[in-house]
Amino acid sequence: KSSILKKKELLDLLGKLSNRRLDTNQQISQEMLQIMVKKILDNRNELYRLPFIRGIIFLEGNEGKMAYRFLEEFPMIIAGATYPYQWKHDNEVNIALLLANVDPYLAAQAVRFIIYYGMWRGSESNKLGLYGWLPQIIFGDRQTNKLPEFNNKIYHYFPDFRFRPTKNIDNENERNRTSEIMQLPFFGWTVWRVYEELSEINEDHALAFLTEVYPYVRANTEAIRTALDPFNEGVLSGRDAWVNGMDNAWYHQMVMYKNLPERFLPKWAMDLVKQNRVDNRVDKKPGNPVDLNLAKGRPSEYYYIFKIIFYDIMQELGLDPLLVYHATPYNSKDIAITAVMARSLDSQILMAEVLSKRNIDIKKVCEIRHRKNETVKSWAEELTRYKTYLNHMKKAMDDYLWSEDDNIYYNRDVTQIFPGIIGQQLCSITIDDRNQIKYHPRQDYWNFESDGNGGGKYILNDYALECLTLDQQKYSISMDSSGNINYVYKDKPICLERFEGMDSGSYFQFKINEGDPFIVEQFCQIQKDINHNIYYEPNLKYWIRVNDENGEYYKLNQRAKLMIGKGARKLSEGDRLQSPAISGFFPLFGHIPDEEQAFNLSKQIVNPWMWWPVDGIPIPTQPMMIKASDDNYILNNVYDPNKYWLGPSWMSSTKPVIDGFNSYGYEMIYLYIQYRQWSNHSLWQPQK
Repeated sequence: KSSILKKKELLDLLGKLSNRRLDTNQQISQEMLQIMVKKILDNRNELYRLPFIRGIIFLEGNEGKMAYRFLEEFPMIIAGATYPYQWKHDNEVNIALLLANVDPYLAAQAVRFIIYYGMWRGSESNKLGLYGWLPQIIFGDRQTNKLPEFNNKIYHYFPDFRFRPTKNIDNENERNRTSEIMQLPFFGWTVWRVYEELSEINEDHALAFLTEVYPYVRANTEAIRTALDPFNEGVLSGRDAWVNGMDNAWYHQMVMYKNLPERFLPKWAMDLVKQNRVDNRVDKKPGNPVDLNLAKGRPSEYYYIFKIIFYDIMQELGLDPLLVYHATPYNSKDIAITAVMARSLDSQILMAEVLSKRNIDIKKVCEIRHRKNETVKSWAEELTRYKTYLNHMKKAMDDYLWSEDDNIYYNRDVTQIFPGIIGQQLCSITIDDRNQIKYHPRQDYWNFESDGNGGGKYILNDYALECLTLDQQKYSISMDSSGNINYVYKDKPICLERFEGMDSGSYFQFKINEGDPFIVEQFCQIQKDINHNIYYEPNLKYWIRVNDENGEYYKLNQRAKLMIGKGARKLSEGDRLQSPAISGFFPLFGHIPDEEQAFNLSKQIVNPWMWWPVDGIPIPTQPMMIKASDDNYILNNVYDPNKYWLGPSWMSSTKPVIDGFNSYGYEMIYLYIQYRQWSNHSLWQPQK
């Protein structure tokens, strides 16, 4: 009875929303919503397919109202003429849960837009193994080369297409510019949802649609595997903190601040962000002062600087996926990306089974990428290929990302451990035949110093020293002919010896010398104190504590030394990012946990100290409190109720989680949270 009442209240709420007063630009949204509500009331007795309508169709912002608009014959969500397609995961979920229900033929056109206007399909992307890649943004008409306008004003966005390392890829696209990264890979699941709704109307049309788009679903899967799981470990990487869409989540910052600390940020990147960032500036115009109200919830300046450095690395490496995988300063094996990919892969398998039963020619599905290792001879072989990988993903998630102690999933940092920022900024990077990183001195930064016997070493020239903040009285840096970067401390390595004594939290905190070119932070765990200040404590996996005639200090162990300069680490070698977040529940959407794990996750989600606030909105993106022991909870120092993904509740992240709970039989969790969200807020909401 309670379940039925909740459904009725929810549908009543939708009915009221559909009758609210809308401006003329949103008339199409009003009509679509009314059609959908009527369809639900007349034909359906479940809430599985209800979208976050209030969040996406009726979102009101400073730039006006975001609603369904139409770009020629292709329907997409856009803010004015800013982006025909932004963001990737919002659009794919919206197509699957709204458009497919209202008008499946229109939803099929939306899928075609994604493929034919945004997907990387040229020879340049195919050379890289990235044919089929779907970008997070499809920018506007590249032929005009103009910034978009909104309400007769230039719409500024940073970083726009001018700063993206995708020019060679985009030159093969007749119309649009694209971004370099993807977001959560809902595409396969979205296509399946459109097929399901089409087949209810006309099975022949649905089959024709599936036959047309399946090769591109497959191409997208293979591009993702090439870039994000090059060693077939079963867990996908986020090579950039924005890939899973949860921008400033703490588990992202744990990787970023560890592998590219603020003291190593180059001035050129800081200046570029300062001159061009707009989201937190007065009137959202570049060069204006910071608007304190806008800045409250936005990511920090450091976050954008990191992004620009990542673009620069990608540009230098020519977007080569293996080089980028090894060289990026952010490489985290990501729960949310892998979980959503698992759901899409499951959908792809269902598609293949349909096409197999209807005797569709198997050659059509594997020809478009023209890669020998992807050629298949039968549908049985095709199904085995993807079922095997899906099972591999589920096992790897269970083996490496599930925490038996905390009953939740955690990401793993597998970023390469490089000896210093010298290799990143002053060298070119290649991969040897053992898939290990090799640094090569760039002539504009290094001079060769001969030893007179046919050998010698490279030393930094004056120009390089001008670009870096180094104290030559303390450090000597050189590179040998094998590409090994050597540091010689002229004084004692202060940053490796000095530490503060134990405090009430029982941790050691390093004092790091600001001028040290060696990235000590990579061997530490990043934490925040009660005042939100960042500090580093040694990860005892990499250090040994010494007490000798020189006093008490830490030094790197052999395990750490063996990993330096070897490229991205294996999944088994990665550092667990022990920070509970909403992404830890995403595997439910991918049908990855077993029944016992799902039960433990359900106990987590209803915990009022963490995920089920009495007065707030379930589910916060970071819990306000964390568990210190079985019966003791302490404040979570990284929690911020107003700061985007550090506390506020987002419909776009909550929806896959509660959908996952529903698929495991936890209907009341699904219904209650859906009702609370729609009753209280739009797309995202700060906690009380």
